[in-house]
Amino acid sequence: MNGNKLSATGVGICSVYAVKPADVNYYPEISPVISIKFDTFSVRVTITVPLGGGNMIITGGAPVLDTSTPVPTETLTVISFSPTSGSPGTVITIIGTGFVSAGYSLQSVRIGRNLTNVPIKSVSNNTTILATVDTASSSGRITLTFVATNGGTQEFVAPGGVFSFTPAVVASQPTISSFTPTSGVAGTAITITGTNFTGTTRVTIGGSPVDTFTINSSTSITAYMAVGSAAGTIAVTNAAGTGASSGSFTTYNTAPNITLSSSSVTADSVTAVSITVASNSGGPAASYNLLGTLPLGLTFNSSTGAISGTPQEARATSTYTVEAINPMGTGTATFTLTTTY
Repeated sequence: MNGNKLSATGVGICSVYAVKPADVNYYPEISPVISIKFDTFSVRVTITVPLGGGNMIITGGAPVLDTSTPVPTETLTVISFSPTSGSPGTVITIIGTGFVSAGYSLQSVRIGRNLTNVPIKSVSNNTTILATVDTASSSGRITLTFVATNGGTQEFVAPGGVFSFTPAVVASQPTISSFTPTSGVAGTAITITGTNFTGTTRVTIGGSPVDTFTINSSTSITAYMAVGSAAGTIAVTNAAGTGASSGSFTTYNTAPNITLSSSSVTADSVTAVSITVASNSGGPAASYNLLGTLPLGLTFNSSTGAISGTPQEARATSTYTVEAINPMGTGTATFTLTTTY
C-alpha cells in the first residue's frame, strides 16, 4: 500500500497518501481533517473530521465509517431576541436553530460591555434560550458563545440591534406627610402624600391591604379602601422598608349600635345630669343628634352624644332619642328624663 492514494468521501473529506506508521501526510488546504492517529500494531489510521462528520477508520486500505459519533443534523444559528430593553431580572428570549441538535453546548451569554456572563435561565429547546439580565449588564449587543463537541468554540452576536439596559433603582424608605380624606367607606379614594413612593408594593389601612392603589408619582399615591378595613394608620411599603402616617384613618363598615350610660334619669336644680354613650358595638359615629328639646340648663354634645348640666326648670317625664350617625346608617338609643326646680 506504500505510495497508494486512499481517499474517503462522506460528510467529512480527507486524503491520505500512505498507510504506514512512518509516513502519513495530509493537506489542510484541501482537507478538513483535524487529526490523524496511528495504531502501530494493527497498521490502522484513524482520521478525525471536524463537526459535521464522524470518524473515518481506514484499515488495509478499506475506508469504514465509524458511526460511534453522532452526525449533527442541523446548523447552529442565532436569529433574534426579545425584549430589546429591560433592567436586572428581565428574562431575554433568544431564538435560533440547532441549540441542541447541532453538536454544540451553550457556554455563555453576555450583554453589552459586561465582562461577566449573565445567568442562563435555560436552554428550553432546540430553538429557544432564556437568559436573565443581571446588575452587571450594560446596553449593547448580545453575544453567545457555544462549545463544540470537539472542543472548539463558536461565537454569535445576536441580530436585531442593541439591548437597552436600565439599571435598577435603589429604593429609599417611604415617608407619609398627609392623607385626605381622613375617613371613608369601602371604595373611598384616599390621596396619600409623602416621599419615596416609587416601587411601592403594598399600602395598608390599620394593617389591612387596600383594595387597589396607583402610584401617581414618587410623592403621591391614590389608594382605595377595601371592604372590612380596620381603622388605623396608613402604611406604604417598598423594597427599602415601610413608612406610616402619624394620624389614623377612620373606616365605616357598618352603622353604629349604641347604648347609653342611663336609660332613666330624675334630677333637680342642684343635681347635675350626666348621660353618655356607654358603648358602640357597630361602626364609629361620625356625629350625634338628639331628638327632643332638653330642659333649660342641660346641653347636648353632637360630637360625643353626651347630655350634661343642671336643670333650671321643672319638666314632666319626657322621652329623648340619641342618634349616632355615619355614612353606613344610624344607630339609636332612648332615655327618659324628669326634672324638678
